[in-house]
Amino acid sequence: MTGVGGVPTTGVSAVVLNATVPAPALKGHLQVYPLGAKPAVATSNVNWRPGRTQANAVTVAVGTGGKIGLMVDVGKADVALDVVGWYGDAPTPPATITTRRPRPGSWTPAPPVAAVRSPARRSAPWSSPATAGYRQPG
Repeated sequence: MTGVGGVPTTGVSAVVLNATVPAPALKGHLQVYPLGAKPAVATSNVNWRPGRTQANAVTVAVGTGGKIGLMVDVGKADVALDVVGWYGDAPTPPATITTRRPRPGSWTPAPPVAAVRSPARRSAPWSSPATAGYRQPG
């Protein structure tokens, strides 16, 4: 997630996203987790019913390479991730509107931007048609 949607490439400990699943065909849920970490058992960030668009705010630590992973439990689902902001982790000068440099534990809002608009599916490349599974957006 770092380097995407207005998030800096370094100095970021977590991102805040709006995760949306638009009009899925089947019931299911989405987990968002730090890449390189195992998704938590029996948790979800977005739950949906067939044909109903569902969204939720998600705060997730960035993982390996500053990335996050997505996991859809069953069925098919497109996933849209909009960056809301991020938390800093490296000691830098205080954030300002003009520099947008994070400081330890600081919150920095991001300009409205769509970070990811891709299908999520199980056991297939990220660019494949939507089915349940793990995903690793850039």
